[in-house]
Amino acid sequence: MWGVEEMLGWICAPAGWKDKPMAEGSKVSALIEQPRRIRSAALPKSEVMERLDATDWDRLVQGCFEYLKGPVRLDDLVSIIGVLFGVKGAREMAFDELTPGTDEDAPAWEPPAREPGADTRLALREQLRILWTHLKAMPRRWVLPFLLNPPVMKGAQGSKPRRRGGETDETPERADRGEVEVFTTNGIATIAEIESILDFGDRHYALLWRELDVPGRGGPPLESLTDSRHRFAVIWNLLPIADEVIAQIMSLESAQKVINLRLVARNHLAKALMESRVPRR
Repeated sequence: MWGVEEMLGWICAPAGWKDKPMAEGSKVSALIEQPRRIRSAALPKSEVMERLDATDWDRLVQGCFEYLKGPVRLDDLVSIIGVLFGVKGAREMAFDELTPGTDEDAPAWEPPAREPGADTRLALREQLRILWTHLKAMPRRWVLPFLLNPPVMKGAQGSKPRRRGGETDETPERADRGEVEVFTTNGIATIAEIESILDFGDRHYALLWRELDVPGRGGPPLESLTDSRHRFAVIWNLLPIADEVIAQIMSLESAQKVINLRLVARNHLAKALMESRVPRR
């Protein structure tokens, strides 16, 4: 186990893997969602954690790392094992409720039920308030991936990320991304506050105007808007945007680095929610 500057908590891997790149965020998420993706020979014969001996644990953890192909945060490895054994709270968060046995092709969101009661709305607002407080304190390299293409919230339909020319991600039939408007519609933050946190400059807006083809979609030319508030108001209506574009904004080599940083942000916020002891609704 060792620490790195970008991430909170410990990083872990088999001996000799310290110089390997971190496991891809998509692989970590896939294994949290369905731990039985690892090779069957590595899975424990007993579903009771206490019955595993040292050999069983070694085989299981090695199977996880064979799938991940890189180091991971210790918290993520614990979550993967927890989901495998059905440990309550192993990965309970406001954005994704990943349960053992989840079908790979299941929808990414649940249809809303009846109108929530006052206690549910208050609990949601308190959760959002806690999230926003921690969001404001997070490093900017975590905030941008999270706010520009946020995870879908449980019980809410997501949006397709915007690509060049206003096109959306063509992965069909499932809600991909959440809505950053959840903070503004619930009175937790204003658009101006979100603009301030993202802190876009001229270079960022020029890139966004080009990659999202704002004029081609009926938007104003960039040079006609000198006030950053007006510029951000245009971009606000085009969120969420694709990770490839976010990578360019952040001067990162790939969209995978954006995914990895978003996973760090999500885990940090999930931990903050769980420690807050606000009732989940």
